[in-house]
Amino acid sequence: MNACNTVFNDPGNTHTYPLFKDELEKIYDSAKELGKSEGGVNTEEEFEKYHKCSEDVLKTLKDYIPRLLKKEDFFIAAFTIK
Repeated sequence: MNACNTVFNDPGNTHTYPLFKDELEKIYDSAKELGKSEGGVNTEEEFEKYHKCSEDVLKTLKDYIPRLLKKEDFFIAAFTIK
């Protein structure tokens, strides 16, 4: 999550960022638990769950990144039509 602090100047100034971070951490925890199982992700059922984690990451990024970028000064300055 430190990378997000690099991209977003002040992520703490919005309620969106903590929600975004929480979603990613939940997904990470789920994937991490799957990796801890005996032999890692080595059954069809575990793979499906692991694959769902990757789909959840993509959906979370798609849902949150545009909203977060729209609140950044650079994004506003660079993409606002005058």
